[in-house]
Amino acid sequence: MNKMLDTFKFFPGLDALLLTSKANKFYFGGRYSDRGYVLLLKYQREPIYFVDYRSASDIGDEYQKIVLQKDDNPVDVVIKYIKTTNIKYLGLEGDHLSYNQFINFQEHLKSLQIESVDADVLRYIKSDEEIETIRKACQIADESYLSFLKKIKIGMTENEAAMILVQEMKTRGARKESFETIVASGKHSASPHAKTSDKVIEYGDFVTVDFGARFQNYCSDTTRTFVMGEVLDERMRDIYHIVLKAFMNAAKTVQPGVSMEAIDTAARDTIIQAGYRQNFVHHLGHSLGIECHESPRLAQGDKSIIQKNMVFTNEPGVYIEGLGGVRIEDTFYVNETGLQSLNTTPKELMIVEA
Repeated sequence: MNKMLDTFKFFPGLDALLLTSKANKFYFGGRYSDRGYVLLLKYQREPIYFVDYRSASDIGDEYQKIVLQKDDNPVDVVIKYIKTTNIKYLGLEGDHLSYNQFINFQEHLKSLQIESVDADVLRYIKSDEEIETIRKACQIADESYLSFLKKIKIGMTENEAAMILVQEMKTRGARKESFETIVASGKHSASPHAKTSDKVIEYGDFVTVDFGARFQNYCSDTTRTFVMGEVLDERMRDIYHIVLKAFMNAAKTVQPGVSMEAIDTAARDTIIQAGYRQNFVHHLGHSLGIECHESPRLAQGDKSIIQKNMVFTNEPGVYIEGLGGVRIEDTFYVNETGLQSLNTTPKELMIVEA
């Protein structure tokens, strides 16, 4: 994969693209930074790095870099450099620039045609190397989860349980979490975006755990739901099997050429037919990579077409206020024929010993 070549194939009218977002700067520049830019030029093989003086040594001397000093205004430095080039058509990440920054570029580069572009699309298709890195992040999460199941106990708070899982991931090589780990138990699990709390985990609780490991700056994202001790309400067992069926039906639908919306529909229809239309309240899934939540999404209205080497989550759920919730999620990638899960932990309902 030639990132520079692919960029200007995707945006053929541009002479240059200025990257502002942390994720896209990392994708091309190999590091995160709040201050600075990465400039891609159509007829140049390597990016130009506008890098903070405190981070300049992180960019090898083989690359062209312009060091931003303590009192420099980064936008002014970029504008000054662009005026020395023959750039006529410049792309900016409009979604990631402040209004004042955008106006500054327009006012000082009046001779250029400036367009707002969505550079995130350059990360839709993952390289084989990226997929293997995400696979490793998933492996760390899987191994951590299995160890966590041996340590979670009745009487722990959700916060205490979450701390165990986070420590397990860090012990196995995760740089940090992909996002704040969620442990939601009993009636608390009825909230699709529950925040881990001081609620005590009780006998018979269904527990939803949503977690991810960040490894070499790539994310995993997994959700499992299990029961502590014993199923006390058979309705929850039935809901679990409905969600698992929705998960499997969505997975079977995935193949190159199918729309994101169609995959969401496969899971959603399963849940609707079971009588829980109002209880599946979020999209089926999202792409992920450098960021945990990327586009395109497995969602109603997203007509994006599945392509080989896309990576995304499949995470149906049913949530009943006053009862509890169930969500099951794997991270997948797409090969020539369909889905390959990057997770290996069981999805059947597990009963954890009290």
